[in-house]
Amino acid sequence: MWGVCLLAVIMLGGCVSPTWEAVKGPLKEEGLKVAMDLPKGWHRFRDSSGDIILTKYGLALQSIRISRQPLSDLNKDANKPLTSSALPHEVAQWFGEQFLASTRLTNQQILETNTATVAGHPGYQVRVTFRNADGLKYQLLQYGFLHDDAVTRLTYEAVAQDYFDRDLAAFEQVRTSFREVEASKDTRCHI
Repeated sequence: MWGVCLLAVIMLGGCVSPTWEAVKGPLKEEGLKVAMDLPKGWHRFRDSSGDIILTKYGLALQSIRISRQPLSDLNKDANKPLTSSALPHEVAQWFGEQFLASTRLTNQQILETNTATVAGHPGYQVRVTFRNADGLKYQLLQYGFLHDDAVTRLTYEAVAQDYFDRDLAAFEQVRTSFREVEASKDTRCHI
């Protein structure tokens, strides 16, 4: 009986367990319809979010996250809705307001908001600092753009002391190589 229970725990645990894998070079992600060059020496964390999550030393120290969220999801807990007609500076302002309203963080401060071009789209840039529940200071830099009723975001977050400046170049490599790609036209059955 114990053997069956142990086997069930192992099998079920494997289905929901996040995974890590070493990364480098080009990546084409069909689910998000994006491609980019990944930094050498980093690892990809795969979870159920579908986002691309990268880290070199661990998620608590620094991470790069590529995500795409429909406006309907972003607006669920928002103080005011973000609309598909918003201009890049309005999207930057909206994300800044959501950040300041977060109750999970303390000492939030917006350092910079700008417009930026991201993958050929008019977009935004937001740079902020905050402290987590343990009082550790982080810095976050996010680029993003609004397209097809969704926001695509490239976010770099790291401990402000030591890690943010150290790994900023790796994030810039990802950001400058980031591009949208068409979904594969392969109609073969893949098992």
